[in-house]
Amino acid sequence: MQVVALDASAAIIPVARRVVADNNFASIIQVVHAKIESVDLYWKDASESEVVALPRSAAATAATPAAAAATAAAAGYIPFACDVIVSEWMGYCLLFECMLFSVLHARDK
Repeated sequence: MQVVALDASAAIIPVARRVVADNNFASIIQVVHAKIESVDLYWKDASESEVVALPRSAAATAATPAAAAATAAAAGYIPFACDVIVSEWMGYCLLFECMLFSVLHARDK
């Protein structure tokens, strides 16, 4: 089992990585600094033990998603898929920083 944690906040990434390491989960949890809408996720290889987050601009060197996927496949990357998405998607007062659209994007990917 692997867990991939994405967060757009540069401030929280080192804290999250330290919490993961301090609790001996570094072999299970990978923390990635990214917004799900701005990256394409791939497994680095068939072992599915490490995720590579390619910026959309880098992955999509061609105009189509199929061409971007072919570019990633040529690098040996395997399309990422997950079984469960866990998200704190509501902002304060249920209004601000709503992450619902990010969760829907992740689900549809």
